Amino acid sequence: MTESKLHVLVVENNPRDRELIRRGLDTLNVDCTAYEDGPSAVSTYKRNDFDGVILDTEFCQTGEFTRACGTLDDKKNIPIMLYSN
Repeated sequence: MTESKLHVLVVENNPRDRELIRRGLDTLNVDCTAYEDGPSAVSTYKRNDFDGVILDTEFCQTGEFTRACGTLDDKKNIPIMLYSN
């Protein structure tokens, strides 16, 4: 029986950092969908099921993603990892 891969949403505005995260997740056999802006990420989040979210703290500081995703909790309880570079 094969297990399905985890699917993570990545929100990072820096292309280099986005690629580093994507490569790291790939080595862990985790699929990711990556966006550079909060509104696009939230729109995708609402239409898909993700196992987790990796979010640059810059989006939290500006409020762009957090304002847009007051809806995160109404979908399902998933882990959200915040990071800063």
